[in-house]
Amino acid sequence: MKPTIIGEPSVIVPGHVCASLGPVIARVLADLRRDHVTLDPDSQEAIDKLRLVGAAWANQHLPPDLPSIDTRPSAPVQWISVIETASQLGRTTRAVTDLLIRGSLRGEKVGRTWRVDATSVSARKARS
Repeated sequence: MKPTIIGEPSVIVPGHVCASLGPVIARVLADLRRDHVTLDPDSQEAIDKLRLVGAAWANQHLPPDLPSIDTRPSAPVQWISVIETASQLGRTTRAVTDLLIRGSLRGEKVGRTWRVDATSVSARKARS
């Protein structure tokens, strides 16, 4: 099936294609997070929609004995600063940055500034 171009370069992606792209998208996103690459909001929204449509299609085409796939969009990430993270964890900002670089805390580098996933900080505090 060929993609359909509508006005501004756009594409219609069939549900079965979205479903087959799901595992690929997950791997690519994991690689991007590992490399601390941030997607622009439009790209993130497109990926979220591809995953949602793929999951919805898969739910309609699963054998009856398999559980359904959760199609609810994930909650938006609440970001906090490195300074706030350091304060919450009782660490220096350099130590927090090192945790981000190693992947021990989830975060994104936007330009020269890190932002930290607040859920990751809460989970780390709970483990301490």
